Amino acid sequence: MAERKLIAESEAPLKAIVSGEHGVVYGTPGITMVLQPKTKVSLFEEDGEPCLVMKSVRGEVTLSPDGTVIGEPNPQFSPFVEMAKYLIKQHGFQPKKKLTAEIEAAGSKGMGASASIAAALGACLFYAMGKKIVICHDAEKNELWQAVQVAEEIAHGGRASGIDPMTVVAGPTQLTRLLVGGKPSWKFEKKTVSLPKGTAIIIVDTFTGGKRSSTGEMIKTLAERYGLLQGGAPKTLMQLTPEDKEKLKPFSAVFEKILKNLNPKGNPIALGEAFGENQSLLKNGGVSTERIDEAVRIAKEHGAYGAKLTGAGGEGGAVIVLAPEKESQMLEHIFGQHKFRVFPAKPAKGGTRLTFKGKLIARHRR
Repeated sequence: MAERKLIAESEAPLKAIVSGEHGVVYGTPGITMVLQPKTKVSLFEEDGEPCLVMKSVRGEVTLSPDGTVIGEPNPQFSPFVEMAKYLIKQHGFQPKKKLTAEIEAAGSKGMGASASIAAALGACLFYAMGKKIVICHDAEKNELWQAVQVAEEIAHGGRASGIDPMTVVAGPTQLTRLLVGGKPSWKFEKKTVSLPKGTAIIIVDTFTGGKRSSTGEMIKTLAERYGLLQGGAPKTLMQLTPEDKEKLKPFSAVFEKILKNLNPKGNPIALGEAFGENQSLLKNGGVSTERIDEAVRIAKEHGAYGAKLTGAGGEGGAVIVLAPEKESQMLEHIFGQHKFRVFPAKPAKGGTRLTFKGKLIARHRR
């Protein structure tokens, strides 16, 4: 009988951007919260030729020890294949036996699903290498964030802000992108984020089938609407003019309103109104859709304090709804009647962690 041994299990939360979508690319602040349910990854050592197999309900992909895809590629796994190649190059990761990573994904677009998978998978692979990871909000020290960011650049089509990986790896995060010595730099800050007392959030998936918009497409759309393109591409921080920064001030102003009420003593009415202001800025940027607008309207018509898109937006984007806790189940039912998929996500604490550490037969590294 073939030997199969569990060597590591990990979990990583989902996330919601409460404020800061798109603006973070241009230096306005953004803030996130972490959510349950969580993505889980189990890593097994098995008999067989050295390789890395990644499996989920969406299929599987197999990599050789040098990171080459064996057999048919699976586009669903492209971000995680690139992360594995990064680990091979940066840290000498190399399977000594057959390794199989079984992925139980949670959530949907707008909830940081790809970052959550990458973080949970990365934590297991670091353990297989015998390498201890440092979980912190310092981008230079957090090697797991660096690895997940590689996956996110692929999942987002480039220009990933870094806030999704840091949130799922290290917990609730505030991000401000800065210019340091003339070069873009990340300033991540650990934040305690809580909802006003007596409120709940609902994540609504607006996907109806077909193709979802990519994050890269939506970044370009908003940049074009706000006059932030240069040479056909969204401007970098270094390219922003004083006029550009003036256009971005409303994003920072609404962020402050939202941040002020993200605590148990916060005013849910004021927070809901700020959600609406934030949604208007994003709609003006062309990243809302009729389906997103419909979800926001339904939420407001049925007692929610406010609602806004969360994440990149576009076709199949997600909406975050702030509702009275007592009305949340009724709202979930109403969204279901309108053919929306609903995630009654609950705020969580912390980031990625190993939940099981077994005995390694050999360190999987060069």
